[in-house]
Amino acid sequence: MDSIEYARPLSLKAENPFESEIALYSKIRRAQDISVLVCVPDFYHVALPNLGHQIVEFQINQLPGFYASRCYLDTNFNLLRESDTPPNIVVISMSYEGSYIRAIRILDRLGLKPLAEERPVGDPLVIIGGRSVSINPLPLFKIADVIAIGDSDQLIQSICQAFQNNRGKSNSFFDAIVQHTGVIVPQRYSVTTSNGYLDHWEAHNAPTDIYPNRSNFFPHSWYLSSETDYNAIGYYNGKTFFSIEIVKACASKCLFCAEGFNNGSMRFTSDVEVITDKALWGQRYGADLTKLFFPANSTLETTKDILKTMLDRGLFPRVGSAKAEKIDREYVELVARSNQEKIAIAPETGDYILRAQLGKPGMTDEVLYKVVEWIIDAGIPNLDFYFIANLPGEALESFEKTVEFIGAFLHFSQRRGLVGRMRISIPNFFPKAWTPFQYAHAGDIEQYLKKVRLLEETFGGSIAISSMKQSVDLLSQNIMSRGGIEAGLLLVDVYSKLRTMELQTHLYHEDTLEDWRESMRRLGIPETQYFSQKASDNPLPWNHIHLYPSTTRLAKAWHVFSRKRAIL
Repeated sequence: MDSIEYARPLSLKAENPFESEIALYSKIRRAQDISVLVCVPDFYHVALPNLGHQIVEFQINQLPGFYASRCYLDTNFNLLRESDTPPNIVVISMSYEGSYIRAIRILDRLGLKPLAEERPVGDPLVIIGGRSVSINPLPLFKIADVIAIGDSDQLIQSICQAFQNNRGKSNSFFDAIVQHTGVIVPQRYSVTTSNGYLDHWEAHNAPTDIYPNRSNFFPHSWYLSSETDYNAIGYYNGKTFFSIEIVKACASKCLFCAEGFNNGSMRFTSDVEVITDKALWGQRYGADLTKLFFPANSTLETTKDILKTMLDRGLFPRVGSAKAEKIDREYVELVARSNQEKIAIAPETGDYILRAQLGKPGMTDEVLYKVVEWIIDAGIPNLDFYFIANLPGEALESFEKTVEFIGAFLHFSQRRGLVGRMRISIPNFFPKAWTPFQYAHAGDIEQYLKKVRLLEETFGGSIAISSMKQSVDLLSQNIMSRGGIEAGLLLVDVYSKLRTMELQTHLYHEDTLEDWRESMRRLGIPETQYFSQKASDNPLPWNHIHLYPSTTRLAKAWHVFSRKRAIL
């Protein structure tokens, strides 16, 4: 696995990072406790910043009679466990679809069959949840015993307590949790999917329709570690950071974005003192920096108040990408005061008309030039632009405008005196469930590779380009984003081939595009079903997982956009 900045192999400084991390709460294991292993199928230094699994572990450890510990993968893709205690429950938390095949790896390394129906009575209960799982859980129906949809608060606790009260009685346990909001018990459903659509969905002693669990929980870090340097410009090099999610969801409703459409109503922690006090608490335990998640989705004045107060109290906040049309010079100067090493802007495309139709009409080129000028004048050394290749309706001239846009901003930044580097990140387009673009044609892989080559040939070493050109995610992420029941069987088939190769060579093999294509041929699954445009009047695989209240509104937004771009 490479860093997010450049093709640079990641490595840990310590053989056992658990020994050097700082825990912000105490947990004690008792012999009679039910043991829960909370797993993230990624390297420690990539996975630890994810707040979801930290919160799940903390919530479980507040329950009498439970002890939860964490598990990641080491750089040889073997288990990196905090505790060797055999688990009674395995919780797998995933925020993006590329982790799914490594989740199978974790089950395998724990001695568990990947398919739930093949695991014998007495094996640990397997619970799977996380951001990407909530959006479309269908690919994991054959793998999980329980799937958690939405926020973990009060959900994971209820599942664990039901397990405690019904140990050894699986039907009673499932009866106790199946009606809880946000819970799916896959074995209680008969489901078939084909050609990218839902053919049959029948519930057995379970709700027909699933709604996500929502909470007003205020997420923050429970562990601090300097083992999180996954950015080549040293953004967190040798530093420990304390994270706070001050805003969840987004009010912008860009047509491609899952955060705006299926993350529920906006949850906004606007109490400046509460946020600052929490950051000071983290600092007392050794945090060098405070990372604020999603302040771009907050109101400008409140975000500036948070930054001012934190800076005045001797804290060093860090923020993510900025909504250029909603910030001002003072905001940029506050970010610079914290010695932040980069700032990111997401125009998505250099074609303003397409950008406006996607949901960003206020982000004009004039606004972007002004913001870049503020960034450089404030002394922030590095500048990032985020684009998406192969967006729906992106005609050839649209991408040509993106190339022209990048060149123009490169020259402008150089003339204004940018002291560091300009970087562009350009992934391929993947349709996400419960957004208007769930019906869209996915980004063609060959077209994507051609566009990346054009950028590299045009800008050479003058711009750092982060792309997916060598990533299996170009295919596998799209399958898991859009797949149905068959995608889980495909996932297991791919892993089985890799495991056979590993047994023969005694070396770990990462999956490739050809591995996936070979398994699709073997199982008779057409690759085109994961890329083709979908009819809005046919139910998609996730039709009964209601992350957005109105399929009709999503379809209408898609049709309005399609007519404007003439792509229906």
